[in-house]
Amino acid sequence: MNATEKLSKMLNVVDNGMTLYITNYLHCWKINKKTVANFSKKGYDVLKVKNDEIYMLSGKNYVCITGCLIIAK
Repeated sequence: MNATEKLSKMLNVVDNGMTLYITNYLHCWKINKKTVANFSKKGYDVLKVKNDEIYMLSGKNYVCITGCLIIAK
């Protein structure tokens, strides 16, 4: 499964009302429908794919989350 397919599944989970928890060694981010809507209103994508890697918006920069643990609840 490539990064585009993974991102599509992640966004489908959020669209179905579930929450994504993206964790690394220091922090856990919570992404739900409200989060995606707020960033979309401002013209930003919370998650995107570039060079077969998944990136998440952090401030005004994107950080790679390909190696992070991602949990859907």
